[in-house]
Amino acid sequence: MNRVRDSRIQASHLARDAYVYVRQSSQDQVKTHKESTKQQVDQVELAKSLGWAKPVLVDDDLGTTASGFAQRLGFERLLADIALRKVGILFCFEASRLSRNSPDWASVFHFCGHLDTLVVDGDQVYDLSVPGERAMLGIKGTMAEMELSIMQKRLTQAREGKAARGELKYTLPPGYVHDPDGGIVKYPDQRGQAPIHGVCEGVSAHSSSRRPSLWYRDTKYVLALHS
Repeated sequence: MNRVRDSRIQASHLARDAYVYVRQSSQDQVKTHKESTKQQVDQVELAKSLGWAKPVLVDDDLGTTASGFAQRLGFERLLADIALRKVGILFCFEASRLSRNSPDWASVFHFCGHLDTLVVDGDQVYDLSVPGERAMLGIKGTMAEMELSIMQKRLTQAREGKAARGELKYTLPPGYVHDPDGGIVKYPDQRGQAPIHGVCEGVSAHSSSRRPSLWYRDTKYVLALHS
């Protein structure tokens, strides 16, 4: 980090906590993009190097999109703590980690600017009480929002193209698979089919789903099939 920028960090900021916000958009990204998660978590060490002994890691939103359609418990807790003046500085690896929609950005800017909470985006410290710096970080937020919109449009076009060619496939319910020709068939393994058939027959034979569940528990039917 540019040490000249560190002069923005004052005793009033050090007297409050440093928060490190970490997010990945989906559980698949959490599993496959481990280096990205590590780089975000490494902001904890950066916070320590700048004077905070015990930075607060906010990782509740790993696997949660920031498009605005999902509840982000970590982001909500972060905003609440900023409003309560608990946060002296907020670290995020890049602008898109915080949000990809304008309303959330507006909330962050409002609280941080009025309550003297600094924001670290990558390797730069921003003081959002300064109009020029608020505008600069706002541009990054707008670009992140636009990037998401473009990605969603491309994904939609790709799905529509596959559907038009008859190549679009979705995840099938348990017990079914796609055959080499793209058709939907029952799972070929008889040991895999038997429990599903048993469940269907049990539900059909009883008046509720609870009774066949109890029957499976008592008879150990499923365990016997897989032993």
